Amino acid sequence: MPSFIRWPLPALLTWAAAWALFTAARGVGLEAPTSLAAAAVLGAGLALLHAVRWRRLIVALGFPLSLLMTGLPADLPA
Repeated sequence: MPSFIRWPLPALLTWAAAWALFTAARGVGLEAPTSLAAAAVLGAGLALLHAVRWRRLIVALGFPLSLLMTGLPADLPA
């Protein structure tokens, strides 16, 4: 991550991108598991840009944890 972008802005931007992808995928009719997987892969991929291991972990887990906090979509299998 470029040093001019201060923490936690990169994490917030990654989570916003994951949520945007998840929402767009659901909007075009993809099922919840597919949308969730795509957004989680995007978040994990962007997390790899961070040099510090604990920040990579926080960034990668941000979207799935925030989705859990909102209550999973009804059509997501158990």
